[in-house]
Amino acid sequence: MKENTLNLDSDSGPIGRQIHNELGLQPKLSQDDLWPQTRAAIEQRGYNRLKRIAGGGYGVVISARHASTGAQRAIKVVREPDNETSLHAFQRECRILSTAELPTGLAPQFYEQELSTGIQPFLVQEWLDGETLENYISSHPSLSMQQREFLCEMLFRVYDRLHQANLLHRDVSARNIMISKGQIRLIDFGSAGRKDEGYVSLNTQSRVPLTPGYASDEMLKGETRGSVEHEVHAIAKVAFLILTGQRADRLPAQNWKSTMLKQGCDPHVVSAIVLPRMQQPPEKLVPIGPTIDS
Repeated sequence: MKENTLNLDSDSGPIGRQIHNELGLQPKLSQDDLWPQTRAAIEQRGYNRLKRIAGGGYGVVISARHASTGAQRAIKVVREPDNETSLHAFQRECRILSTAELPTGLAPQFYEQELSTGIQPFLVQEWLDGETLENYISSHPSLSMQQREFLCEMLFRVYDRLHQANLLHRDVSARNIMISKGQIRLIDFGSAGRKDEGYVSLNTQSRVPLTPGYASDEMLKGETRGSVEHEVHAIAKVAFLILTGQRADRLPAQNWKSTMLKQGCDPHVVSAIVLPRMQQPPEKLVPIGPTIDS
């Protein structure tokens, strides 16, 4: 049984964007990111040393330190609380992150949320040391094929845990996957929902935000809200990036197989695991079987 961590010690590639953030090279918070009254509410909860880390989707992510404990946290703030879509995404993310069904260690730990009138809604969650998978692949060019294939196996297993818990992420991309302390963690659950078809709850939505470079054609056309099969399709495209360092949507489909083989990928991994899950429309295959090492 392989240990579910990735050894990062052997690489000497360029530093990733997350490290740049820690050096303070990201832009400072602006009033468009954080209203004065929102900052005051965050500081009243004991957080200081606020620094902008990332923006996108419905809000901005801030790193902060708790004044009394010294614990670092990630605070996600809704940039435009009057935007109904943004507010619903925030509420959905809070529900998913706080549900007991979400497997432990798969997503950032959820601590609290704030929805008071007159401020931007925000949630406080675990700070993940590391970088997005997109940045990680770029900053670790010397990863061996064995390490890349193991990383793919870890990816499949993480998403299988999510699906076994009756949940879908629904915005799978290399930017929504973190490499933290040698493990894979999933972030940005504002599009997430229940896996079962026909499940009626506040966790569902009619139009799912997605990342075009990884979504299936049917998802891009708005013909489906997504399913396990569509999610697996996107996961396979992420695996292609891991194995080759290239985005699948930027290459003709007929070149996918040869590109992976030229990189030294195991032919079984290419033909039996990755390629079938990249087909259009997505085939009914689960991400865990067969596994990379089977």
